[in-house]
Amino acid sequence: MEGELWKVVYRLVVSLGKRPAGCSYSDTVVALVWLWAVLHDRPLSWALRPPNGPRQFEGLQLPSYKTVRVRLKSRSVLQLLVQVNQALVAASPSAWCHWIDGRPLAVSWHSRDRDARVGRGAGGLAKGYKLHVICSQYRVIESWGLMPMNVSEVTMAKVMLRSCPGNGYLVGDRLFDSNRLHKRAAEAGYRLVTGKLRPGVGLGHCPHRRERIESLQLADRPFGQGLLIWRGEVERLFGTMGNCGEGLGPLPNWVRRLSRVRRWVQGKIIFYHARILLKNKGLAA
Repeated sequence: MEGELWKVVYRLVVSLGKRPAGCSYSDTVVALVWLWAVLHDRPLSWALRPPNGPRQFEGLQLPSYKTVRVRLKSRSVLQLLVQVNQALVAASPSAWCHWIDGRPLAVSWHSRDRDARVGRGAGGLAKGYKLHVICSQYRVIESWGLMPMNVSEVTMAKVMLRSCPGNGYLVGDRLFDSNRLHKRAAEAGYRLVTGKLRPGVGLGHCPHRRERIESLQLADRPFGQGLLIWRGEVERLFGTMGNCGEGLGPLPNWVRRLSRVRRWVQGKIIFYHARILLKNKGLAA
């Protein structure tokens, strides 16, 4: 299966990659070396050793470890990775229902990672980072962000909604029940559906957005309750990402600091979308 995923991603990177002026190595080569390491859950130095590379690297003079590390931070390479992911997302059908949630990516409590923070993780407090996603009913990640664990999901939801306009229903848990977020979702084209932030009590005497009141009324009806139950699919998305051989499991011990974790997660999302594409074509289990 990894071979099929690699073929899909390789073709996209080659078709979209360019060679910046004054650079000995193209963005294509830099991105492919990095993605090969991500696919196999290995450090970058492993991917640069000739015996470990794919057949497409045979006969090529690969860049040095330092060159790849520097070029991975360049705007052109980062944009190339974004374009590859966007091309995979564009192949999915349009959706009328979307989910919003977060997944903690914990590191050890003794980690010296200066960017990792303590926040709400799975079942209690944890230290590390959190992946925030807006995904479609087809389990395609339409927008994502990664921040330290102490950044709230509501804060990241506002940021993601600025860059992810759409339509239909956006379903989240009760943590997303706020007037400002309902307003932001409506401006982006969504109708946010959540449970009440504090069940069993009134809304208080402060003014409330019309969108929030309508959302809470919808959540009390069978259709809205069905949407909230269906929201559990986002947990299956996270499960699929972690259960695959190339998927997003616990962060390896060489993936630390915010910028490195973001690139690692970005690579995992690219291969996750490649798997979705193959599955839709009937080529993946």
